[in-house]
Amino acid sequence: MITPVDSGEDRSMLLDAARVVIKAQAASFTLMQRRVRVGAAKAGRLLELLEDAGVIRRTGSGPYEVLVPKSRLDEAIATLSAEPAANTRGDQHDQ
Repeated sequence: MITPVDSGEDRSMLLDAARVVIKAQAASFTLMQRRVRVGAAKAGRLLELLEDAGVIRRTGSGPYEVLVPKSRLDEAIATLSAEPAANTRGDQHDQ
């Protein structure tokens, strides 16, 4: 299940990365660097965000598995474009 994530200023890059990963049905640091045109640190951050969102998952020490089929690309982008739900777990601190 795809869920919106708090990606802050990375939102447009996250959407680009999701499109690339879902269309290619593959995910890797190299793919992020080449297709999204980011450095190593940003590529790692984008992969973490895609994993948090449920687009990909790590399979042990092997490659990432893409969990979203190409046929659901538009739905995935729409979901990722939405703002994440407010924190309802109660772990916000009183100020």
